[in-house]
Amino acid sequence: MNRQAILDVLNSLKVVDMNGGDDAYLLVDNSEEVRQKLNAVGVTEDVIQRYGDDDSFCVLALAFGEKYADGYEKGKFVLWGPIDDEFRDRVLNGEGTAMDAERLLRALEPEVFGKTEHWIVWDNEDGLIGTYESYDDALKDYENAKSAVERYVREEGEFSTDEEVIIAKIQKHFYSHDTEKAVMKYDEDDNEVPTGDTYWDFTEDDYTKR
Repeated sequence: MNRQAILDVLNSLKVVDMNGGDDAYLLVDNSEEVRQKLNAVGVTEDVIQRYGDDDSFCVLALAFGEKYADGYEKGKFVLWGPIDDEFRDRVLNGEGTAMDAERLLRALEPEVFGKTEHWIVWDNEDGLIGTYESYDDALKDYENAKSAVERYVREEGEFSTDEEVIIAKIQKHFYSHDTEKAVMKYDEDDNEVPTGDTYWDFTEDDYTKR
């Protein structure tokens, strides 16, 4: 999955309705053209429908619910780069944004923000429904999945014996990620130039230590 390619598409979509504050949302038309653009970068129809209805869906909820975006800055979904020496120097010299400063503080003193908890919701039909930093958000999708399973059994008039919905707290998370470090090559003049690709690596989040 190329998260940047997904964000490029999300950032290109026309917002038809929006709201800020605690109940923030950014709605776009749920049209065939929009779905095709997202399908082309790996966002499935099921994922899109999870965040709206037949008329529209919320790209804000989709971007953060599916962990495609790390932040939303100046009207655009963004990925955060690594917290390296360049990043630290930029923040300490007063050249970073408020979000940059918060990221650095979270990395250096996580106890200031309290212990971070992460949750997953899973069912036998869709597999992993989502990962969440908010228990309330996870519980909402858990209850929705439960209702869907109960409704299916009522409509079919029988159990398949596979019905199951789980909400669970994540202790550790191991995954691949884009380091955003450019892959370089030499051109015909022996100059080092970027290929357009980036290096990937593994990382592991240990939430038991936060």
